Amino acid sequence: MVTTPDMSESQRSQDGQHADLVDEWTVHMFELVVTVGFTQVLCVLGTGSNMLNIVVFWRQGFAESVNVSLCALAFSDLCGLITLQVANVCAYPWLDREWNLPVEPREITYLAGGWPHLCFARISSWITAYVTLERCLCIAVPLHVKRLITPRVTLTVVVVIHVALVGSVLSEYATLYLDWSWHPARNASVIRLVARPTRKEVEGVAHLVSFMTQFVSFVAVVLFTLVLVVKLKETREKRDRMTRGEAASRADDRHDKHGHKRSDGSGGDSALPKSANKPFSARHANNSSGGSGGKRDRKTEKMILLLACVFIACFTPSTVAFLFVMLYHEFSVHGRYRNTWLLVWSGCFALEAFNASANFALYYHMSSRFQNTLRLMFPRLFAHSPSVTAAQNNKGTVKRN
Repeated sequence: MVTTPDMSESQRSQDGQHADLVDEWTVHMFELVVTVGFTQVLCVLGTGSNMLNIVVFWRQGFAESVNVSLCALAFSDLCGLITLQVANVCAYPWLDREWNLPVEPREITYLAGGWPHLCFARISSWITAYVTLERCLCIAVPLHVKRLITPRVTLTVVVVIHVALVGSVLSEYATLYLDWSWHPARNASVIRLVARPTRKEVEGVAHLVSFMTQFVSFVAVVLFTLVLVVKLKETREKRDRMTRGEAASRADDRHDKHGHKRSDGSGGDSALPKSANKPFSARHANNSSGGSGGKRDRKTEKMILLLACVFIACFTPSTVAFLFVMLYHEFSVHGRYRNTWLLVWSGCFALEAFNASANFALYYHMSSRFQNTLRLMFPRLFAHSPSVTAAQNNKGTVKRN
């Protein structure tokens, strides 16, 4: 004996559970503007931009672990946007109202778009947490991070994240399936969700695991981001102190040189002991060694920090919504506040689509290496760009040598 997991509208009315905070017309208009319009445009743009991200990171190579993790993040965002587009198509109002197709779109999207999107969104969450952790370690233990986090280690972590989170949603597909079922409100048989007899035994566990995977990853990103902010602030203050110390040291050296010149009338270099400039020279060499690499690392850290901040802003509503679902069962697709649930999750999916689509702009504006690779891929689009000309000149010089 199989049953449908969702109650029909007539059943909800009979049970007196129709008193919702939002009426169906408001939900319909909101979905038409936000889900069908705004979110779908973001999904299309984000799909193209994440494909470009993957190609750019592939061309750059995976000698650095951050390229592996950012390429994996682009892949999970791409899959999340594709599955979200499937969910958006199922939200089209004319599928069952105007075309009268024998389907229940909201229940189809539960398996075809909803859970796959949430799965890849959580994968993106855990990869973001890993990236922020990696940047924290780069600041906290810079001498050991290259040995601790290698591209091979990062690839292993990414694979484990994908396997674990895909496995966490398999119970939904093991206990639910699509089949012809009687729909009382439409007085006809339509294709909709049907639950197996074992559904009630695993439903609570599956939703708990689903909530915990998102909540833990979200908290991890918040904590690592706070640590990254503190470490970046400490590094900036330390660098400012060193800069002021070097300026004071140079001023003292100039003062000593002038004093010796006035005392013996000889040249400043001969009057000073040879060892006088050695401490400053050593400090200057240590601070300037790998200066370009240090500058690039700082830009990468700021880019990851901004990436994490965008993630926190976009995933806070969905995390709070999941918390309400776990604490208050009437706030669900088949509960008393069904319309409010649909409205809230339409907005949450729009924010998640924005988060998955915004990474391309962050990479382009904050990574000169990403810019150069992209411009070399499309030289005609950036024909007058100075970076393209410089990159081509450098490439030609290397070939001549």
